[in-house]
Amino acid sequence: MAKLSCNAENCVNNVSGGFCTAGQIHIKGDNAHSSEGTLCSTFAEKSFKNSVKSMTNTNYTGELMQVFSDNEIVVSPGIRCEAVKCVFNENHNCKATNVLINGEHSVSELSTQCETFVDK
Repeated sequence: MAKLSCNAENCVNNVSGGFCTAGQIHIKGDNAHSSEGTLCSTFAEKSFKNSVKSMTNTNYTGELMQVFSDNEIVVSPGIRCEAVKCVFNENHNCKATNVLINGEHSVSELSTQCETFVDK
């Protein structure tokens, strides 16, 4: 499973330090040829309503493990990926070892992207 780092600070799943608390994330970009053509459709802006909605997709085990690991990211959500032109995509699952989702200052999924994308 990939180690995921995310800088989308406005996402309900993001906690300080770049950790994603989602149990599963979904990357879209079926026609992408670069990172700019991808997005994280799991992104939801921080709000009470979105916090409640995201409770069914929370990686509680990963969050608990992260509490005891100060120096590295151990929270590892599953990554469902529609970017079929990426070298790391195997049957719509991401097989990259380390994944970076970029979305600093994002207010919607449209301003997020998978920086790990590499065109086949």
